[in-house]
Amino acid sequence: MQNLVKKEYKIPFILVTSLFFLWGFAHAILDVLNKHFQDVLVITRAHSAWVQVMFYLGYFVMAIPAGLFINKYGYRKGVVFGLLLYGIGSLLFIPGEYWMSFNFFLFSLFVIACGLVFLETVVQWIGLYLRSAYRGIVIILGRGRKQYIIALHTDGDHCIGSCFGIL
Repeated sequence: MQNLVKKEYKIPFILVTSLFFLWGFAHAILDVLNKHFQDVLVITRAHSAWVQVMFYLGYFVMAIPAGLFINKYGYRKGVVFGLLLYGIGSLLFIPGEYWMSFNFFLFSLFVIACGLVFLETVVQWIGLYLRSAYRGIVIILGRGRKQYIIALHTDGDHCIGSCFGIL
């Protein structure tokens, strides 16, 4: 029987496929954030719908530039740049909590989505089957974990930024 991945590529393959958990958590937290933004920032359900709008707008805006970047600079730099954007977007939640600015939280989610576009564009060669399998598991597990962590840390005060930052 033929191996799917050569021996020297097994570690990078495992690391790249583990990124699917990162995407699953990012997508799973959207619904959880909606509810907590409504409670903590006292906004309407319609206003909190901007969470999904800004997240998926990042996908729309960055899809073609990500492909061009990866074609020009390669897969490795695409992964590094995607992780960098994802990390910056996550860290932006901390000042967003300090200022309690819903618009700043939206910008942070937009930056996270831009990073995810790079990562997802790089690993398209792995295939949709593996991605779908990981995402389903992670979304189910991720929602419960994030709701617990956010509920644990939001004791009537505002703690959305640091709660997202620890994840």
